[in-house]
Amino acid sequence: MVVEIVHGSYPTPVERLDALSTPTCDLWVKRDDLTHPLYGGNKVRKLEHLLRDAKARGKTRIVTVGAVGSHHVLATTIFGARAGLSVEAMLVPQRTTDHVREVLRADLSQGLLAHRARTYVGAALGMVARMGQRTYLIPMGGSTVVGSMGYFDAARELKKQIDEGAMPEPDVAVVTVGSGGTAAGLAAGFAALGMKTRVIGVVVATPPFAVRWLTRWLMKRCFAGSSADRVLFTSRYLGAGYGEPTEEGTRAT
Repeated sequence: MVVEIVHGSYPTPVERLDALSTPTCDLWVKRDDLTHPLYGGNKVRKLEHLLRDAKARGKTRIVTVGAVGSHHVLATTIFGARAGLSVEAMLVPQRTTDHVREVLRADLSQGLLAHRARTYVGAALGMVARMGQRTYLIPMGGSTVVGSMGYFDAARELKKQIDEGAMPEPDVAVVTVGSGGTAAGLAAGFAALGMKTRVIGVVVATPPFAVRWLTRWLMKRCFAGSSADRVLFTSRYLGAGYGEPTEEGTRAT
């Protein structure tokens, strides 16, 4: 069996979105959809750190949690298997769509051992029940301090691109916030590097107060010198809850 710890394709490029920029707002995107040719997105940076930590601790099995259509669960299954680890997940219901079905089929085809949970409290209890000496627990979204450091690295990567003239230093970086790790790592990295950039976290999970608390807690653990105003939150686009479309989002798509 070939064992491979996931390693992303870096640096991911930065691109100016000319059609969406205005005379008063220059809009850029950092293409983290290109973090890996097999399955990109923001989970790759976190899993690099998490899977390396699991292997270093001698773990052979991962237990994680997410909604039925969780991209985190799928990414963990794909890259965990390639690292020689078995992957189990507690899956919580969400509104069924064709995309959710597609993600679940991909999970199962990649070897995920799935367990049903009615609520996230039940899922947490299920994770604890499956704990063993060689088990590595990964919470929702991979948002531990270890996982969040993947986006601390991303802040350093962006700073280098700015210094090399690829783009100007942004005033704000906008990211969605579900479990908080991406926003926390970026905000901590920007603070540690002395950048002016603040993070705007668009809350996409409930309850919003818990999302905000966890994000700030992770940020301080990644870099103690981070101030609370490094990350600002908006729940304006949450709508009916996680995975539920809004009229604005559908129109934008």
